[in-house]
Amino acid sequence: MEVVAAPPAASRGAPFRDHDVREWSRIDSITGALERARLETDSWTASTNDACHKYGKVVDSRARTGADGSVQQQASRQLEVFQSRAAGAHVQVVKTKTVSSSRWSGKLDAATRNLIEGGFEDLQNYFSFTKGEKLNNKRVPKEQTMLVLQ
Repeated sequence: MEVVAAPPAASRGAPFRDHDVREWSRIDSITGALERARLETDSWTASTNDACHKYGKVVDSRARTGADGSVQQQASRQLEVFQSRAAGAHVQVVKTKTVSSSRWSGKLDAATRNLIEGGFEDLQNYFSFTKGEKLNNKRVPKEQTMLVLQ
């Protein structure tokens, strides 16, 4: 006969912890973009006769990549909550964080390449605020595409 020590039954003071991660991805049927997502939750609780402490965290991360790889977007949102109760006192702390980024890559047309290589010194040649106005004694075509830098 074998004797195995069993852990004590959970008492009110024993901490509780839960961690869950869910991930999924799919290809958009219309655009062909690859979409990925990750949802991570974490929580714990600890209680004694005179105090109770709770913590919860949720992280939602998303990413999207264009079918040709030219566009990449990422976003992440995070929420953390800590609560503590003791005799005559209660405290709650909430922390949030949001991060997003986008990247685009592709071939440059001649006008954009000249603008970048020229050090942005001659911007007025690239902007047309009125259709057909003259810039540096040159007629700007009405169909000219404007380049806007922000």
